[in-house]
Amino acid sequence: MKVAFFITSKGPGVGGHFYSLRATVEALAKQFDTEIINIGLFPSVVLRHLTNWQFFPIQRPILKTLLSLRTYVGRSRPDVLHAFDLESLLFCRFLALLNNKPVLFTKCGGPNPIRYFPIVDEMIVYSSENLSFFEKSARYSHAKIHHIANRIQIVEQDPLRIEMLRQKIRPGATVFMRISRISKFHKPSILSSIELVRGLIRDGHNVQLLLVGAVQDQSFAKELWNYAGKDIIVEAEDQFTRDASRLLGIADFVIGTGRGAMEAAFLGKVLLAPTANAELPILVNAGNIEQFFSYNFSGRAVIPNASEVDQYNLITAFVENAQLRKDYADFITAFARRNFDINTRLEDYARLYGSLQKKGACHPIDLLFHMELVRRSLNQAREEARKRGETVA
Repeated sequence: MKVAFFITSKGPGVGGHFYSLRATVEALAKQFDTEIINIGLFPSVVLRHLTNWQFFPIQRPILKTLLSLRTYVGRSRPDVLHAFDLESLLFCRFLALLNNKPVLFTKCGGPNPIRYFPIVDEMIVYSSENLSFFEKSARYSHAKIHHIANRIQIVEQDPLRIEMLRQKIRPGATVFMRISRISKFHKPSILSSIELVRGLIRDGHNVQLLLVGAVQDQSFAKELWNYAGKDIIVEAEDQFTRDASRLLGIADFVIGTGRGAMEAAFLGKVLLAPTANAELPILVNAGNIEQFFSYNFSGRAVIPNASEVDQYNLITAFVENAQLRKDYADFITAFARRNFDINTRLEDYARLYGSLQKKGACHPIDLLFHMELVRRSLNQAREEARKRGETVA
């Protein structure tokens, strides 16, 4: 069976869902013939070096892109079209009608929809939060919703780049690490990470925060440089932001969300995560990990009775006690293997692909709404690219 994976890059293509797609393809390639069809304004930095990757620039009118894709799919003859975002899903819906192919959509985390969301017949969701929403929605009563949270493979570490970073760390310092794009969206979690580390330093602990991430908002980046110094190390260069998860080995504590938290868990790092009801990151432990997991380790999680004083004292105890960190590593890696490892779900993917029905319902009115959603999304991405001085079609 041949599976064509579709994804859209409106910028450099470095978001978490690009890494999730890459890990999924790498794992499924053991059983299936796979290819990646990257549609977008720019090729994805994460995917462009893969041998089974094809890039289709979005043209105006968009019909040109659709015709190019139809010709390619007609030659390539995949059995399944698997989309990883709403833009590529639109193309897959048209290709399904034109080429008589089944479509599968993966919603890669994120909050539940508030406004319009396309009709889909078969969908994978990563979080219990999304699963509960779609199963209860009358709009999706016809749809088959599959909960497959596992999308991680253990990340091989990069000793050379880790050593380059280690030169910037004080001898004996405990390292807190946050991998995050430097953007307005991530600003609250970045600033809360800084506040936590500053509090620990004020209390006499030899700790440093290492923040690694590509700049997506220049105004916040300028603000962030004011925090940078001997205790707060900010690395935004490509040599460190590219596949930054391969640098997690330098950390003792990781403040993470989404797949970043899961990758850190695989490596046995002490894991902290932001929440909706606390100013500072909270230690992920046996008492709250299922709640974090149900929200995809996002800042939307609400942890009841999470006293910030108690949480801070708990983190302090882990900073001071290496045995606590060692015992924690055993717990978190065991949880990661059970719940995050994509290799444990290959048979589920095989059954799912085999069960897909060709050419589901057309839903013509919904297709028009979907087209308008994608048009606005691409226009916004073009405008943002022009502000950065980049040329787009």
